[in-house]
Amino acid sequence: TETETETEKDILYESSWERDYVVDRLIDALRKAGLSEEIIPISELEAERTGNYTRFVRELLDFGQKKRAEEWIYRGIKKLREYRPGTAYELSQTLIEIKENEENWLFVAALETEEFFRFPQLSSYIRMQKAARKIGKWKEIREAALQYLRCGKLPANQPKTTDEFSILPGILPKTGLLDAESLEKIKSPALGLLIQIAIQEDDADEVIHWYGELKSGKGEAEKTRRFTLEEEIANAVKDKYPEVAIGIWKNIAEDLISKTKVSSYEEASMYLRKIKEILESIGKIEEWEAYLRQIREANRLKKKLLEILDQLEKNRIIGR
Repeated sequence: TETETETEKDILYESSWERDYVVDRLIDALRKAGLSEEIIPISELEAERTGNYTRFVRELLDFGQKKRAEEWIYRGIKKLREYRPGTAYELSQTLIEIKENEENWLFVAALETEEFFRFPQLSSYIRMQKAARKIGKWKEIREAALQYLRCGKLPANQPKTTDEFSILPGILPKTGLLDAESLEKIKSPALGLLIQIAIQEDDADEVIHWYGELKSGKGEAEKTRRFTLEEEIANAVKDKYPEVAIGIWKNIAEDLISKTKVSSYEEASMYLRKIKEILESIGKIEEWEAYLRQIREANRLKKKLLEILDQLEKNRIIGR
């Protein structure tokens, strides 16, 4: 409608931090002057005009108007989700806090699960896990989340004509905020996140499985993701799969050495030390010594590197 179009235009182009600053100062002055009854009307007007629902909701809660605050949270999320996802997220977090204070853990779990499927990342997965465990439904919710990351299968498979539905029917309640269009359509399998989750859950077998999938990817995105995660992967699997960790550390160390900078040599020595410690711990000292000789031979003209390697070798001898 024309009114909606005007509102959207206001939200997109008229709201600014300068205006918010002035209004915040005005509200502060009204409060100090004992004119608190003027604060709610001004905050409501600004919410409508500029999209600052966060301030209005905060004021409603401060004045003890929780029910009305919830109504405006819903209104704000639905109106701003597309145009201001950051503000919509702030409002959803406020709603979660309200429900936590009420100890309505089932509703909290539903909100956190919806949030994960909107913004799938490790932090939202952990919050979802915490909420799901409070209601004893982590097994079911985890399986739905992993199916989504592995296959791209969204759990809420109701027709788009449905006005309101649950993210996990039969397990979680309807929140009134689930919009099928707002759920993230991912490229599955979401290898980076699956690896992060496996690391977080201390599942070395799963880390190895998804790392193998990641290594087989040919695209630049896969390569970038792989290099970003490899150090975490090595630390996660070093006890159960030392050869994988050693392979990763060798690649990192050799890449750093190739940059021919003293700072890079020093950084490389940290990974070489990791290799040395693992190989010695599993009784493969000869393999370490052979690898060190190989590094020396390949870089025999790099005087500074050789000095660093000498120090590394000296530390090993002293430690015997």
